[in-house]
Amino acid sequence: MSEINGPWHTEEPCHYEACEIYICHEKTVCDATVAATVADVSATHEVNRQRAQLIAAAPDLLEALKAFTKMYVQMIESGDCGNWNPEEDAEVIQARKAIAKAEGKTDA
Repeated sequence: MSEINGPWHTEEPCHYEACEIYICHEKTVCDATVAATVADVSATHEVNRQRAQLIAAAPDLLEALKAFTKMYVQMIESGDCGNWNPEEDAEVIQARKAIAKAEGKTDA
């Protein structure tokens, strides 16, 4: 699971319209383990590079969303910002669906 959590990085520059995403260890050492290759022949080189960068950022984005959602719910539950049920908050619902999807816990 630790490799799934990243960190990952993209190969720069991407070669032959394909961008590879490598698994890195301890935020500096990247080995030859390819986590994914983005190579949509119908897309431009720039689009493939942007897609690869987004995929490489996914583990960090997931952890940030989880931390932010937890902090947001705690803030709501404290009553300091008014009183409402965070479980009915559209943004909390959306964030939790995205987290579940990223973790393979739903077909969302």
